[in-house]
Order: sequence, then C-alpha cells, then structure tokens
Amino acid sequence: MKGGSMCYNCGCDMPDDDMGLKSAGFDVDGKSITTKTFQVAADSQGMTLYEAMEETYKLLGKELRKTKK
Repeated sequence: MKGGSMCYNCGCDMPDDDMGLKSAGFDVDGKSITTKTFQVAADSQGMTLYEAMEETYKLLGKELRKTKK
C-alpha cells in the first residue's frame, strides 16, 4: 500500500508525515502511526524514543512469527 494513508504501516518511508490524518496517540482523532506516536508511548512509560521503538520492533517480530504459522 505504498503512498496510502499512513506511514509506519503503509511503507511510505516517511515516519514523520501523518498523511493528513494526524498522529495516533498524539492527536485526539489521529489515525497515522508516526514517530510522535512512539514518542507519546515512550514518555508515558518513562522510556526513550529508541527504547519504545526497539520494544515495539521485538514484539512485532514475535507477533509476525505467530501470524505466519
């Protein structure tokens, strides 16, 4: 879905562009997963942006392996 309506989950390689749909977790009715989404999650847990993204990456890997089976 390149060029679709979201960034981290569409593969557009523009992690800070909300594609006009606002950032999930940052804006009240945000729909796009952006770097701001990860920053809000990190701040809420007392983590760095890097740590939040790394933990997300690890969990997504596990979930993808389960889903692929």
